[in-house]
Amino acid sequence: MKNKVEFDSPVAHIIKDERGFFLFTLKDTTSVYDLEETRQQFDFFINNSNGKPYKVLMDATGSFTFPTEEAFEYFFEHNKEVNKTAIVVTSLPMQLLMGHMLKHERTTNTKLFKSRDEAVEWLTSSLL
Repeated sequence: MKNKVEFDSPVAHIIKDERGFFLFTLKDTTSVYDLEETRQQFDFFINNSNGKPYKVLMDATGSFTFPTEEAFEYFFEHNKEVNKTAIVVTSLPMQLLMGHMLKHERTTNTKLFKSRDEAVEWLTSSLL
């Protein structure tokens, strides 16, 4: 039996699925999505991707938890173009805030989607 690759914090739950995607669920919480949380998430991805590029399917549909400015800065500094992140978000405020941050930083390997199916399609069509 394989060991389950899993990350769990007050902010997020992440598992690695059979396709090799990291399934990232942002929790509906009052916890702060801060710099330390972002560092721990990046460490998890790096330690569990075997040194290879990885893909993340982030589900933010049930949450209004938004990363702090320091967490976003860390993400943009350590985000590598070879990795892909699809963020599913249905809340208009979250779409606007996250979309603005991604556009401002000209991030091309991270995209917002309104449906999980569209996000999976983009991730599977993206070569790593």
